[in-house]
Amino acid sequence: MTVPQLEEIENLTALAVVNDSNSAEKPNLKGDWLNFFLLLLLYTMQGIPYGLALAMPIILQSYKDVSYKDQALFSFVLWPYSLKLILAPLVDSLYVQKMGRRKSWLIPVQYSIGA
Repeated sequence: MTVPQLEEIENLTALAVVNDSNSAEKPNLKGDWLNFFLLLLLYTMQGIPYGLALAMPIILQSYKDVSYKDQALFSFVLWPYSLKLILAPLVDSLYVQKMGRRKSWLIPVQYSIGA
């Protein structure tokens, strides 16, 4: 076993410190606009039912003929949002390689929520 010389260590550290960033370049979204708008559309479609589900108990309370049992039954609407945390590892492990890891579950779920 040989002990590395000081010159060899200096050469290795000089090679390891390389600055590839160019501060003059601006980020380019030219090819990503379609993906950006698709993501915006899908999250909007997810947020509309969620917002309605959160607002409905308040709306139901304003009507005098709605019982507490009906209000409690409506609370089951928020369960899919709670189950997202439990199902996320399973959904991330099963995917269609052609579509990609995220889009293969995100697109069908968002469209079903929107429908």
